[in-house]
Amino acid sequence: MTNLAKILTLNGHRLRECWEAKDIVGTKWPSKVSLGHPLTLTNDAVKATTTKGLVMRGAELVTITDPAAISIADILTVVLPTFVLNTLFSSASAADMGIMNLNNGSVIAKLNSTTGALDITFDDADGGVDEVVSTTKVSWAKDTEWQVAFTYVKAAEASISVRLYINGVAENTNTHCDTDLTIPAGDTIYGYDGTVYLTGQITRGPKVWSTAALSAAQLLAVYNGINYPTNLVLNHILDEGRGTAVDDKATGATCDGVISGTNAATIWDYGGCKVPCMGVDGVNGYAVTAADVISLATPWTWVQVIRAMCTYAVAAGATEPHIALLYLDTTNRINISNTASTVGITASVKGANVGKLLTHTTAFAIGEYYTLMITLSEVGASSFFINGVLVDSDTAVGDMSSILGEISLSHVTAAAYGPDRHLAAALVDGVYSGKDAKQVAKDLNEYFRLGQAI
Repeated sequence: MTNLAKILTLNGHRLRECWEAKDIVGTKWPSKVSLGHPLTLTNDAVKATTTKGLVMRGAELVTITDPAAISIADILTVVLPTFVLNTLFSSASAADMGIMNLNNGSVIAKLNSTTGALDITFDDADGGVDEVVSTTKVSWAKDTEWQVAFTYVKAAEASISVRLYINGVAENTNTHCDTDLTIPAGDTIYGYDGTVYLTGQITRGPKVWSTAALSAAQLLAVYNGINYPTNLVLNHILDEGRGTAVDDKATGATCDGVISGTNAATIWDYGGCKVPCMGVDGVNGYAVTAADVISLATPWTWVQVIRAMCTYAVAAGATEPHIALLYLDTTNRINISNTASTVGITASVKGANVGKLLTHTTAFAIGEYYTLMITLSEVGASSFFINGVLVDSDTAVGDMSSILGEISLSHVTAAAYGPDRHLAAALVDGVYSGKDAKQVAKDLNEYFRLGQAI
């Protein structure tokens, strides 16, 4: 199969709408259906790629030139770039590895080959001894994502606390740090600490919250793919997949980066899937049709291909990240979301104010590809398929109104934004059978080279 429309219209089905990310031009994502309705990319939603991040061969770095937005007064949260190592790192390793140099050496993070720990060195602005806070972890497995974060809180002149987190879990607390930290003018660099480079991959870029100390629950949510917009001053998504520019998706977007060093032109890392997608930041980016233009009168099948970039919200007060919304009104809607209460994916299907919750109780893995399908018949039968497999169904959904509605990706009316990458989406006339769903999932897997085991 080489044509997306042909894949989706097997066994006499026809397309009402169909969007494929390769067709995005600027902020418009046109439908592949004649007289179809375009999606509009809003805020930080852009045409991106399915890159896995950056390859670091021991001579590459990303430089953010003199980022004025990154400032330290008394409170700071930094999520270091998420790294994957090619070999085990421990006290037996031959050399240190640089992770990040924040604003001209004010904060330096590196893997220490003498101890095996990850050291974070805080430059003492008063001219005293620099403070080093180290992880208790001294062995870092290869082929594993490692995300290290820290909070810096100055309660008083002689009371400064630094708390470390590894993969969202609190790892170490130093309540005796005596370094009164300030940030001088100068570049911020990652993949390099000013002396040594990182060898491996960077799968997710750094994040900095200025004048905010995220809680343990919030940092676990960040590790699970959730972003918090307040005070976020640096946010590198790493989904460009081309060139040497790295865009900042934080408020103000003043911390763009530039890749340089050996092999910089080929530093982007891909797996088997290398296709365009819609990239969003999980903060305010989404795509949406105009209101009251899509026919959602049953029967139909919704099809969506995504690269999952989050699991579920875990912090109190966090909005659960949404994947798609098919919306007529509050009584007629389909809402697909990551849901903390079920630790998985749910499709809330409602017609004439009679709804059911279809549930997949396994959380998606960050970075993996999934094909979602939801069917709704004219008699209120609904089925939920993931990668061609039926995960839940119900026969008691109300009949959806024949009035016109809208469709949005990574967003709902309550402004719960999702960070997933969208490769394609379609509204198909008629209900897929289980056999249809399996065949379409197989063909989409081949078409996009997703690497799914179907």
